[in-house]
Amino acid sequence: MVALGAALLAGCAGKPGGEESRDGQSPAEETAVTVLMPGPAARKDKTRSSGFSALLCGHEALYQAFTPRQWDCRRYYRIVYAVPARTSDCYQLTFWARANLLEKLGADPAAISDWDDLHTLLVQVKQKYPQVVPVVPDLGLAVPCLLQDPLNDDLGVLLNNQGTEVVNWYSSEEYTALCRRMYQWSREKLILQGACLRTEPADDLMAVYNGFGYFAKTGGQTEKYLPDGTHLTALPMGPPLLNSSGLTDSWALPVHESCKEEALELLELLYTDAQAARLFAEETNWREMSGEDRTAAARVSPAYGFVFNEMSLLTKISACKAVVEQYHSALLCGYLDPDEALPRFLSGLQDAGIEDILANKQRQLDDWLRAQR
Repeated sequence: MVALGAALLAGCAGKPGGEESRDGQSPAEETAVTVLMPGPAARKDKTRSSGFSALLCGHEALYQAFTPRQWDCRRYYRIVYAVPARTSDCYQLTFWARANLLEKLGADPAAISDWDDLHTLLVQVKQKYPQVVPVVPDLGLAVPCLLQDPLNDDLGVLLNNQGTEVVNWYSSEEYTALCRRMYQWSREKLILQGACLRTEPADDLMAVYNGFGYFAKTGGQTEKYLPDGTHLTALPMGPPLLNSSGLTDSWALPVHESCKEEALELLELLYTDAQAARLFAEETNWREMSGEDRTAAARVSPAYGFVFNEMSLLTKISACKAVVEQYHSALLCGYLDPDEALPRFLSGLQDAGIEDILANKQRQLDDWLRAQR
């Protein structure tokens, strides 16, 4: 069962029984189940993932392994499109720093608790190790988030993961302050030059540019190792957050014919039988699936479980995302002067229809909140 499960979840197993498929492919060639994919993609990309609310009805133990809000985060038009991959959706803005350099600098990770502390550390790294790049980007972004609830797409957020008023994050004081901070860091050469143009994962750039660290959203891990063995220590930069747009990693089923029922049976076993989960992890070298449940300590958004339905605004959302793509990464990598670029950025969002998106999202959120009472 464990070996079959490894094949199923890796997407390389065929139908049970060893028979050939209708198109002549052997079982080993026929994809059965897709690999781990983000929850929002699993919910909305109908070309890649399949809804399975009906199948889920026959797997009560699997359903009970997660909270109703976790399932709500993975619904679209009331249909479940993914199974949560961990027992908590909590995430935290974290700076991953090289443990060996922290030790050489005599830096105590527990003493680095805010942006000013981190800035002091990065300046020390730059001064003592000029060949090291203090901050490398991850997929073209120096900083992936702050404390906002993105409400799925950051086009209308709840500031500080609190309250119920949908606002334009890009016009907020906290976004302006972050842009100015990143611009200052870039001028101090604390960020990889041209960072917004580098779309590779940070783990790769760490080796290529001799990086010291990078920002990421994490699920509570305190340490990790890069493929080359580099040991990284987590420096949390804010409280744990819980909302619908966090670490919604999920198991999704493909739209084509495959072993959907068997895949759900395997997931149910792994999430309800600790010994099976341990054996599966040993057999596949897969990380522990449950992760760390920090829900009790998290700042929970009032909109946790809310999913924005953007269907009536697709054109305006697409236009706004094009504007965001033009400015956001360059601002958060310190490439653009915010005093010059931010006014153009905000004007572009206004022209693209951001106000209509904010109003529509606020209306949907208000309706959802009323339904929760």
